[in-house]
Amino acid sequence: LHAPPPARNHWRATINIWADVSIAKSKIEQRGAGTLQGGTPYATPTTAISSHANPYALFLAAYFSDRIDNAYAPAVPLLRAAAAADLEAAENCLGSFHEFGDGLPRSSATAIAHFRRAASRGHVGAQANLGALLVSSTIDDNNNNGAAADGAAPGALEEGVALLRTAAAQGHGVAHVHLAQLHLTGRGVALDIGAALALLDAARAQRCLDALVVTATLAL
Repeated sequence: LHAPPPARNHWRATINIWADVSIAKSKIEQRGAGTLQGGTPYATPTTAISSHANPYALFLAAYFSDRIDNAYAPAVPLLRAAAAADLEAAENCLGSFHEFGDGLPRSSATAIAHFRRAASRGHVGAQANLGALLVSSTIDDNNNNGAAADGAAPGALEEGVALLRTAAAQGHGVAHVHLAQLHLTGRGVALDIGAALALLDAARAQRCLDALVVTATLAL
């Protein structure tokens, strides 16, 4: 049995962005900024949010600029400012931007550095993203037998698996899916179809779309 890994090609899809958005909205409202359009963020002007000058507001402004302007570049300086103020969600986003080249130069090394900073402070999305990126760095896409990629950092697979397990233990659906993929191939973990299916069940229970895609692929 084998299914392709879940797609990692959009920052909102890979970092559970709505959890971070919800936290940021709550923090701003607690600071007296008022309710943000009754929970309808798309109608809120980016400039009005960023004018509150706190990292949560900057993070929201970055998110809304992407939704409103359909562009990543305007979000970058806002995310950098929020990350400089130690907001883990912003570090995580910057890591994703660098991983996929969205508004920033594509660089796995820089992405790993951002993810690692956020993950070290307990951001579960960053733990999942860092784990997935470290695991993928060990896979040679040109080798059908799954040999390790040249230049992979020593211990990257083991660290990646450990981070995915940490994120999965906190209920991160995408981490469950990545671990399921590893159990389906026996890479870094035991080859265990039953464990893989149980992980996919857990991810589906969290309404993780990646789990539905992988499960459907397995059924073909």
